[in-house]
Amino acid sequence: MTLSPPSGALTALIFSAALLAPASAVAEPPPDIALPEAVPPHISEAVEELYALDETRILELRTDLARQDVARCDIDVCVDPGRGWLSGSTRLRFATANGRIEFELHEALTILSLVDGAGRDVPFQRTARAVTARLDAQRGDSPPELTVSYEGLLRPAGDTAAEYHLMILLGDDCWYACPRRGDRSHVRAVVRHPGEYATVFSGALAGMATPPSSRPGPCSFGDVWEAESVDRASAVIGELRGSWNIVGELFIGTHRYSGKDGEEGATQELRPLEPGIKQPLQFLESCFGSYPLTWLHVVIVPHGTIGAPAVSGSGLIIVEARPTDAACANAPEPGLYLLELARTWWRDAYDAGPVLADGLAGHMEIQWLESVRGEEDALRRRALRQGQYLRAVTDSGGFAPLSLCLGPAASRDSRISLGRGGALMGICSTLLGPDAFCGFVRGLVTDGGSEPPSLRRFGAELTAAAGRNMDWLLYEWIQRGDLPVYALEYESSPSRGGYLVRGTLRQLAEPYRTPLPLTVDLGGWVYDEWIPVGSAQQAFEFRTELEPLEVVIDAARIIPRVESADQARVHFELGRRAASQNRWADAVDHFGAAVALDPDRAGYHARYGQALVRLGRPDEGFAALGEAIERDPTDADYLFEAGVLALQIGDARAAVELLGRHVNLRPDHPAGHVELAVALVERGRLPEARTHLDRCPALVGETPDDAWLERYHIAFGRYSEARGERDQALSAYEAALEVNPVSDEARRRLAELGER
Repeated sequence: MTLSPPSGALTALIFSAALLAPASAVAEPPPDIALPEAVPPHISEAVEELYALDETRILELRTDLARQDVARCDIDVCVDPGRGWLSGSTRLRFATANGRIEFELHEALTILSLVDGAGRDVPFQRTARAVTARLDAQRGDSPPELTVSYEGLLRPAGDTAAEYHLMILLGDDCWYACPRRGDRSHVRAVVRHPGEYATVFSGALAGMATPPSSRPGPCSFGDVWEAESVDRASAVIGELRGSWNIVGELFIGTHRYSGKDGEEGATQELRPLEPGIKQPLQFLESCFGSYPLTWLHVVIVPHGTIGAPAVSGSGLIIVEARPTDAACANAPEPGLYLLELARTWWRDAYDAGPVLADGLAGHMEIQWLESVRGEEDALRRRALRQGQYLRAVTDSGGFAPLSLCLGPAASRDSRISLGRGGALMGICSTLLGPDAFCGFVRGLVTDGGSEPPSLRRFGAELTAAAGRNMDWLLYEWIQRGDLPVYALEYESSPSRGGYLVRGTLRQLAEPYRTPLPLTVDLGGWVYDEWIPVGSAQQAFEFRTELEPLEVVIDAARIIPRVESADQARVHFELGRRAASQNRWADAVDHFGAAVALDPDRAGYHARYGQALVRLGRPDEGFAALGEAIERDPTDADYLFEAGVLALQIGDARAAVELLGRHVNLRPDHPAGHVELAVALVERGRLPEARTHLDRCPALVGETPDDAWLERYHIAFGRYSEARGERDQALSAYEAALEVNPVSDEARRRLAELGER
């Protein structure tokens, strides 16, 4: 692979002033939306907690750098990938407040020497890969400098295949002089190795290595590769065909592709800028300003290939070509670039964190779709993101706030950060207007100096842009882990040459204060009427020139919400999970909520009834199963389960009716005949009971199930008892005990017969 920096022409292209304006930039001004006036104290307190979480994240980025900041890291190594042997040195220039230096070196590498800038030996302590040294602050060395020489055998864990020689010099998992996130130190690497091998620089070094050259050095063989960059970096040496590996946060892999059939493809060059990325880049620059990173590289991987090239680091994006593309050179559709380009923009350049980085990326992706493909595609993408978020809510047990992406134990679930975060940015853009929103976003960087954009600054500048306290918006879309559920009631009547629309917008639990658009269809003209929200029962009225054909809640789904059916599905999934873990009280709560939200689903009533029975509430369970049967009268399973339960609670009349319907639907089901026979015995209809018992042997065949056989013997015993045939009943119950020695019902029946 030939890796090279971008040309001057490319740089001019990246920072071109010819911008493609997003559709939002030429849209109509935002509607006059009334925002909430007062902010309750609990909301301000919750938002302050959010700020503290985000500031903890930023503090972690800066704490180590305040104590020790590596300004330059020069690496010079010689490797023999076939043996896994490495020998080299690293010179560190840094700033430190107390002379204490910390770095990491792989356990397999031995430190040969540790010297300061004047060539004096420096004492050090080493525990596993952590190395600590201290320089004499009185020596006056400026800037402080430390050179580490090392060597050793280093192989990939668990892989000794001759064709897979991999050496990782930098990165969280092996050797990096200062692995703290946010360090913008200058890194230079020189790697020498035999000519039959190749070097791939990953991380921030990816795409910045010069072609092989020859220069003298401590290594007696091989090509020389050099790279210079900033930020984190990783160097990989070896024949990497058909292999890929995850190392810390760095994704590194092959520089040769293999197709689906294992055929080796042509080497794919790392391209500084694909033509297809020009349009999405200009689209983002029209809102965010100039691309903030020096380098922008794109790798296109053909669909179905095994392995992938080095793809991690600042300003580096990988996309997958579709199966229809004839070769890797055929660029994918530009929209595939936009999301990752925007995430790289804010994550790598500004350390904005997942809330802002993913949120801005998710919003701009939808803006792009609306601009290029139209409203339908944008609506589908919003629905996709909302569906992904709802799945995250279900997987988390019903609570997945965006605040999970803040703080030291932040979640990296993009379903939350992209779905809910993108929705938050979309709401901000709608409330402020597209031009004001883009100016507000640019201010997050230009007004913040060298500090990464914090959530506190986001809130403060949002409040300034809106001219009103916006804590309620951050509380609702970052702190809260649910979604609003709305119910709309309205009526229209002629009034003063037009029509007056009056209604009520209802919400469950604590209301969302975010203004809500009602989409009004006047027949050929559709527009949004924004409703301010101040309570769970929000009354509204507005006038129209024509009689509305329909008024619906937010047809464009600008404000994420859960329909009752969607919320019911979430509760149903949570109920199933609780049932699988024998948490029957939780299962009853969730299944009951599903029934209340979507009462027309027979399956919800059935699972609710089953959970009630397991919780020891059979009468309520029987009623719930009855609701399921009412909605689906032809479900034989519901009829069977309800009939058996009717026998257990002593309602033989209902049992005969339900089990009779079951047998009519499933005449080949032997268990249905057995339970119906028991119910008929209870009702004194012995000839009919015997008829059903006689049908059973032919239905089960030669190898009946033990559970069924136990029930059959008990049913025959009940029938014999009813006829006064005591000996036959005793024999039947004893036969049931032979099948199941712990059958409580058989033991109880035998005991009762023995007492007579």
